[in-house]
Amino acid sequence: NEQAESLPFLTPEAVKFLLQEGIGVLSTSSKTGVVHGAVVYYVMDDQHRMYILTKAETTKARNIIAHPQVALTVFNADNAQTLQMHGTAKIETREAVKQNIFNQIMKPHKYKGGYRLPPVAWLEAGMFVIITVTVESSNFADFSKKS
Repeated sequence: NEQAESLPFLTPEAVKFLLQEGIGVLSTSSKTGVVHGAVVYYVMDDQHRMYILTKAETTKARNIIAHPQVALTVFNADNAQTLQMHGTAKIETREAVKQNIFNQIMKPHKYKGGYRLPPVAWLEAGMFVIITVTVESSNFADFSKKS
């Protein structure tokens, strides 16, 4: 199967999980090894690349430039499911991709008490940038099936 060969790192179950969640924790590290985690909204394309909207002067954006290896963790506490991914990140340069991802993420999201723009809308840390993560390994765990 050609698709399985070109997209080996995410199982169909993991893809379904990612498509229904939309929020995760991006872990980065500085060039000196200081680890940083940040809650982020993400979008996934049909090649299983993960896209994250942030600002250029955030710790995560600066860390990715210095050290592109990242981890992205997505979880659903109610269903006891988690997905940990490892990959390589870069600042996206393709204008069409940047605009598309910006439009998908920068819209009102449902929170308790109503709909609001995501927190990245209120960051004062430079211009918006898109981080692209190419997934290199993943581990999906579904603990809801354990008794």
